[in-house]
Amino acid sequence: MRYTGLSGKTYELSSTSCSSGGEGTIYDITGEWNKCAKIYHQGIRSKELEEKLKVMVSNPPNQSVLSQIAWPLDIVYSNGNGFVGFVMPKIEVSGELTPVYEYPAATYKDLTFEQKLIIAQNICAVIDAVHKAGFVFGDFNPCNIGIDMNTGHVAFWDTDSYHIKDKKTGKTYRCKMCLDGYVAPEIISKCRQINPRTGKKYTYEDAPLETFTQESDNFALAIHIFRLIMNGYTPFGGIIANSNESISTRSPGVGSVAVEKDMYCFKPGYIHMSKAVADKNTLPTEIAKLFDRAFIDGRIDPKQRPTAREWHNALEHFINNLQQCKVNPTHQYMKGLHTCPWCEIDKKFNNNIQAAVSKQQSIPGIAPTPGQVVALTNRPVSINAAQQVKNKKNTLRAEVVVLIVCVASVLLFYFADSARWRKKTQPELGYGISDTVQAWNPYTKINFTGSLNNTADKDEYTVTLKSDYHPSYGNREYKVKFEVVTSNSDGVRIKISNKDGQSTSFKSNDGDTYDNSHTVILTAGKTYYIAIYSNSGEVDYYLGMECD
Repeated sequence: MRYTGLSGKTYELSSTSCSSGGEGTIYDITGEWNKCAKIYHQGIRSKELEEKLKVMVSNPPNQSVLSQIAWPLDIVYSNGNGFVGFVMPKIEVSGELTPVYEYPAATYKDLTFEQKLIIAQNICAVIDAVHKAGFVFGDFNPCNIGIDMNTGHVAFWDTDSYHIKDKKTGKTYRCKMCLDGYVAPEIISKCRQINPRTGKKYTYEDAPLETFTQESDNFALAIHIFRLIMNGYTPFGGIIANSNESISTRSPGVGSVAVEKDMYCFKPGYIHMSKAVADKNTLPTEIAKLFDRAFIDGRIDPKQRPTAREWHNALEHFINNLQQCKVNPTHQYMKGLHTCPWCEIDKKFNNNIQAAVSKQQSIPGIAPTPGQVVALTNRPVSINAAQQVKNKKNTLRAEVVVLIVCVASVLLFYFADSARWRKKTQPELGYGISDTVQAWNPYTKINFTGSLNNTADKDEYTVTLKSDYHPSYGNREYKVKFEVVTSNSDGVRIKISNKDGQSTSFKSNDGDTYDNSHTVILTAGKTYYIAIYSNSGEVDYYLGMECD
């Protein structure tokens, strides 16, 4: 396949694709190992999209980050079909951001707390460069962020969905989607209003501008940093302390609901519900103040939210003032604390969940180096985590190595669509996941973990069993095994229903055991809604799903 760029340059694309998604197909470019091309499906191509890409091609961010962001480099045309797609850097990484948020760790079990802070810094470096170029991300989806586990560098995909404003004409090319839970409160509020033209609520596509801004990016950035610090949990898991209301009434909800209800867990008068969130006083004062600016001051005035550069500098100070846990080599915490807060959290979680101990596997470690003054830079890595711990100044050598407590070892989800281009999100493990549609490969295992407070409380998940994993499968039925582990003997109740209203239910505790397994017949291509209820009182749970 041969296409022509804006300047007349010819691109010869490989005959086989690297990946394919809902918008287009990715191809390698012959003779250019470091580039690839995205060819849009026929129905996606439009004059507006072509114009948007031209603006991006003409105004790239700093060259230092182009190896980490799939920014449009050229637009490609077909002699017969006109505009068809664009050329971008080919970015290959070994990991994704979403599984970093798993608690207990299932995919990256040896990733240290210090490494998570470094990942946060490297995200800040890319955000800073894109903002300096005058652009806005909009959809800050963790599934669009990759991580090179050998270098600690991050990679950003799906840049063609960014919120782009043409500085010459003033025209805005909108971001038309944003993952629930990362939308700034001012945008949520705007989209609650009625569009007088349609009589319906505004959407990201028709809400009065400005919608997405650098300030709304800063809101989402603060959420990512909070999750990297706090075992993958969001900052919006608080409840009002000393309230006469029931716990279920005070429950923050999830996603944009929790943001809209202003359930920031460190807000004065609030307490956090998530057991894996450390106390605010375990953080450096500088970091705690930045979170308050992002979620308290920034709610009133979005310009008060910390920038990527401010976060980068504060994280640098945090990294330089860590001490090594004497028990767990993956734990580092603020100097001055007498006990490791992460060990305390692991202990509490282990007491609540009867979990198996999984075997650790080593991954390369990430080691800090001094950043540059002018531009934010990425931190490179050392050879391995053990060497990082050994070389870290003013830290104690780990004396005892303990196994990480985890609910279950699970494989990372695999999709027929490449991770680089998929739009659907993976279920994000931890408290309060809901309304997440997952195209699930039937031959891998997925899991969910969460906490329920009483019988009036529930967690909801949405899962779609892929029908196109292989063309011959069609609407094949699968025996799906549900494995449930709970923290108390009363367990939980699981209800599985489809769009047609058909449902099946089972309890986790058939007999006197804390855990059990159940097999349910599910049909490929259908979407199922999974609700988890507490049978009695407060309970932590693990739910695993795989084909029997």
